Amino acid sequence: RAELQPAAAAPRGRMTLLGRSRPLQLLLLLLLAAAAALRVPGGRKPTGNRVAPRHATFTFGPVVEADEVWTTMRAEAEKSAAEEPLLVSFLHSTILNHNSLESAIAFHMANKMASPSMISTQVQALFMDALNESENFRRSVRRDIRAVVERDPATQTYMDVLLYFKGFHALLAHRVAHKLWKNGRTVLASFLHSQANSKFQIDIHPGARLGDGLFIDHGTGIVIGETVVVGQNVSILHHVTLGGSGRKNVDRHPKIGDNVLIGAGASILGPIDIGDSVVVGAGSMVQSHVAPHTVVAGVPARVIGKAAGKPSAEMKQEFNPGVNMDGMGI
Repeated sequence: RAELQPAAAAPRGRMTLLGRSRPLQLLLLLLLAAAAALRVPGGRKPTGNRVAPRHATFTFGPVVEADEVWTTMRAEAEKSAAEEPLLVSFLHSTILNHNSLESAIAFHMANKMASPSMISTQVQALFMDALNESENFRRSVRRDIRAVVERDPATQTYMDVLLYFKGFHALLAHRVAHKLWKNGRTVLASFLHSQANSKFQIDIHPGARLGDGLFIDHGTGIVIGETVVVGQNVSILHHVTLGGSGRKNVDRHPKIGDNVLIGAGASILGPIDIGDSVVVGAGSMVQSHVAPHTVVAGVPARVIGKAAGKPSAEMKQEFNPGVNMDGMGI
């Protein structure tokens, strides 16, 4: 009868993995697996962020304008990190660890909008794809950031807009949802719209068309309907409604011109035209066309003055009661 021979001993001074006890083997295998999981492509060290910036080295197409916004934002973040040690990790994960504004936006918005229904890496990929595919989107983002800093006296840096300004966050979410909506992915667009509405308390239908340089100040309670069109360089304050006439399958919402300023709590209802450089006073209800360079206020709104220059840029909710109102009525 053959007898089992003992396994050959390892050479003296050496200990193979198979020669160790089984618990120790399992421990070593677990440590090796953990080390492999922590490796980041490209040899970069793990950042410790909730979402690994896996698209950090993504190459984007050109932006029409020089990227002064991103260069300035990084300098602001470096200065703030040096001044406030408690925010060093936050500023590195959101801005300084990224090589482009697009990467920083996708990362930050993913952490803001993630949910059990759509995890952060999926949200991040949605934003990265939309930004990569559209030069117009990349250009709009920069103009939207500039608009906030130029028009809001309480906002001092580009960095603040990206990190803290929920009106800008809601606008970013809308621009992605609108792109999906136009491409026929209406279910996903509606999901993203719902998430943004819940997170930011700003309701912008994904079908609405919004121009560049849009400044949404404070933002809470804003409602913008499906067939709304907003022109270039418009400023909208909180609790504004750009609402419909209530009919389905028709163009039922307002069309807002360029350089318009809409005061807090104003309601503009129905398929009406608001001309360029109009001021709509706070708390007004507008249901008729408004001529360009006009100031309207009241319930129902009426002409109370003439608007000069670009009201949305100046943010002056004022009027000149001494001008001739002939032909300026609504």
